[in-house]
Amino acid sequence: MKNFNLSLVAIFAMGTFAVAGGDIIVPVEEPAVESLVVAGVVGIGIGNQKADSTDYISDGGATYEGFAKLSVPFLENFSTQIDIQSEYYNIEGDGYAPLSTSALGLHLSYRDPSFGLIGAFYSMVDASVQDSEGEGNSYLAGIEGQYYINDMFTVYGQIGKGDITTDDDPEGFVDGKFWSVALRAFLFEDTLVELSYSEATTDQYIDGDDKGEFSGISAKVESKLMSSAPLYGFISYRSNKYDATTEGDEGTDKTLMVGLTYRFGVSSLRHNDRFGATLDQPMLPLRGASFAEGLD
Repeated sequence: MKNFNLSLVAIFAMGTFAVAGGDIIVPVEEPAVESLVVAGVVGIGIGNQKADSTDYISDGGATYEGFAKLSVPFLENFSTQIDIQSEYYNIEGDGYAPLSTSALGLHLSYRDPSFGLIGAFYSMVDASVQDSEGEGNSYLAGIEGQYYINDMFTVYGQIGKGDITTDDDPEGFVDGKFWSVALRAFLFEDTLVELSYSEATTDQYIDGDDKGEFSGISAKVESKLMSSAPLYGFISYRSNKYDATTEGDEGTDKTLMVGLTYRFGVSSLRHNDRFGATLDQPMLPLRGASFAEGLD
């Protein structure tokens, strides 16, 4: 009787094996879907700036920047990012040269790491100029999005409006509009190349009624410096043009910069781009506003 029972068990097992096509059926757990992460970065940079204009600004010098970002996810695919960026200039001018620009921003976005991101942002901003005092309540606001092309490319765009006054005429980026587009390429997991182009316009750039048009291009390479710590180095170049179209005055600044960043909460630059603190401040309107007095 015992042998008979064992035979039944053996026949049942062989039948199950045959019905399964010869494959042993083993329950398999679905791989976990990676979630957005709490991530951030702090960075500093120093560069050489060449500045010129048809009026007051005659030369450049050393320029410095500092920035920090923190991204915190919620509700699975949503995240909020807080960031701050400041730039300090050493530009020679006849009393009206740019001194600094700064932005404190908040981003809210929905992100699918396999496809892209869509969101909105608001920034409190300031552009400081020699011998001039700006008005309060300056801001930049808009919408932004990213589109991920496999694991190698990210297309990033922003569009918005804002109001930045550097004098009470008013002057600066008054009731202006801006847009930008950037292409990020990940040559390796921890090596990033970024190219960007941006434009901004205002009908009240100088003396309350002279129009202004700004444009800028930039390029940056960033890569990890050591395997034992999330320390990165970058080199960047930007070239901006500020055109007071009604007055016929122009200004330019060209900056070559090197810097360091420390990242946390992510495993690589590519991981950060899809899951972490990946959004930027629109700095062109601020830089243009800081040049207004130097073109008056």
